[in-house]
Amino acid sequence: MEPSEKIEHEGIVSRVEGKSLVVSLLVESSCGTCHAREFCGPSESGAREIEIPASGYELKPGDQVVVRLDHSKGVMAMFLGYFLPFILVVSVLAVSLEISGKESLAGLLAIGILVPYYFLLFALRGKLKRKFTFTLKKNF
Repeated sequence: MEPSEKIEHEGIVSRVEGKSLVVSLLVESSCGTCHAREFCGPSESGAREIEIPASGYELKPGDQVVVRLDHSKGVMAMFLGYFLPFILVVSVLAVSLEISGKESLAGLLAIGILVPYYFLLFALRGKLKRKFTFTLKKNF
């Protein structure tokens, strides 16, 4: 896959809220055979909704669209959501086990490191929302 390629998912505009569109992503049947289905948000159970700035789009609820994200931004989202927390947990587990020698304390600290990490992601959600911008294409 070339870096300029886009990750695409079909969806339906479910509602318009002020200056943003809420799009429900459709789970495609091909997700069941995809080797990356465990890591892809839309392939998980239930419908997924994403919020996209409405500027430049003349869409209404019920319109079918294709939601696009740059491949590189998808990789960065996977890194922030899955890989970096894993590295933090393993690192804190190893260091705290080496320092304290107590497995229970090391385990609690390793899991506990996720609280400030996800709080930081939550605090930076506005900046992340601007970085991970989706584009839409009307699907006729």
